[in-house]
Amino acid sequence: MKKVGISVIMIALILVFTFNTGKGLGIFKDLKESDWFYENVVVLVGKGIIEGYTDGEFKPTIAMTTDQFIKTMVVALGHKLENGREYWAEPYIEKALDLGIVKNGDFTSYNNTITRAEMAMLTVRVVEMLEGVKTYTYVGSEEEKITSTISDYSSASASLKPYIIKAYELGTITGYPDGKFKPRDSLKRSEACTVIRRVIDEKMRDRFVFYGIEIIDNLDGHDPDLVDFVIRINVLSPLEAQYDKTKTFLLDAVGEKLTNEIMILVKTKTDFQDIIPSKFFEWKGDKKIEVASPGGYTDISISGW
Repeated sequence: MKKVGISVIMIALILVFTFNTGKGLGIFKDLKESDWFYENVVVLVGKGIIEGYTDGEFKPTIAMTTDQFIKTMVVALGHKLENGREYWAEPYIEKALDLGIVKNGDFTSYNNTITRAEMAMLTVRVVEMLEGVKTYTYVGSEEEKITSTISDYSSASASLKPYIIKAYELGTITGYPDGKFKPRDSLKRSEACTVIRRVIDEKMRDRFVFYGIEIIDNLDGHDPDLVDFVIRINVLSPLEAQYDKTKTFLLDAVGEKLTNEIMILVKTKTDFQDIIPSKFFEWKGDKKIEVASPGGYTDISISGW
């Protein structure tokens, strides 16, 4: 009897491990490891953020209702609530309203399916709440860089367009391979898992690259009246790759000691509203290197002359 009891416990532990990790037997009978959303479902199920159906299926292509998505977002933020007595989603909606994720008037009915554009609105608000992201007003060329990649952007509701742009910039949404976002389509459960994972795990986001780094090098055979080089780092684009390219260039141009001093200063600005007051570094002879970036500017400028 003792051996039987131990065996039962071991089997139970294996099943729990399989369910939580998605390895081995698989967590739902209608999912395959080759599904593009599989890992995202596994992660969210393992964290208790979303559940499957009692028939053992996840039903990834079913559209989510607004109240279902709100609950999932609230739970993802760490709020485990009891369902309401008269309306199961009421506690989750009230919490979302308290947090500012949902605002009065956003939805005519929480029972309707949520559109992809409405999803973008809620996810942007969550990221802004979690990370203190400041609202950035895009200049025309920057907004156009995003909207030009969304072939059906014009079909989105005017009130939701700013959220779609911001969600693309944050990398919480990326659209479809054909360039469409399908803002008025209902959000599928598989898509919801992917978006929510990006919201709670910044490493999973694919941020929109506006410009990236720009290096203008006049070191060889240049006019002495011109600057030797100019480096522009854009804080709206992923920074680590820009830091690496900047450091590589500076090491060759100005040496290790000066490069390290410049990079320490450069890394103090990670948001467009941060300020780097103009600072000069002695370079060689009467040459100097200036690092500067006023508040409200997206570029960090490093100029050597």
